[in-house]
Amino acid sequence: MSKVRKETTKKIKINIMDIFVILVAVVCIVTVVLSATSSKKRYEQKQYQLYFQIDDIKSSSYSFFEGHEGENVRIKSSGEFLGTLGAEFSRGAAIYTYNENGDNKQYYYPESSGDTSFSHERCSINGFIVLSGEMTKDGFLVNDQTLISLNQEIEIVTEYIQVTIRVISIEEK
Repeated sequence: MSKVRKETTKKIKINIMDIFVILVAVVCIVTVVLSATSSKKRYEQKQYQLYFQIDDIKSSSYSFFEGHEGENVRIKSSGEFLGTLGAEFSRGAAIYTYNENGDNKQYYYPESSGDTSFSHERCSINGFIVLSGEMTKDGFLVNDQTLISLNQEIEIVTEYIQVTIRVISIEEK
């Protein structure tokens, strides 16, 4: 006699908890994929020129800028690479000068007064830094982490000088 074997098939039972876990996993995967692709499409890394001004600095410091095109510039607080010095710099009268004791700032605008007897020991410097980044609605984003806006003061470091600059404009190269 032969025994008839009963094949038992297991029915797969899906309960509500299984469906919930699967849905959460799918939502997480979709969110990661969308955020990775949309952030790259939203902003493009391009080369820009960050124009800056230093209002009051020793005149001898001008030599640390002119002729140093391509020198690396870093943000002092984070050590993060900002960009490289541009080729054109201009020197002007200091926006303000100090008295002999160094206590009080005396604001001085030689252009408006017509006075040409201002101190040649101090000056202002205008120039630019070439950098890569993304222009966003909130400002300029460098290295996907540092946001720079107009009139912001940034302490920078080059091989030869550490100084605070004020951002005048940021223009696409």
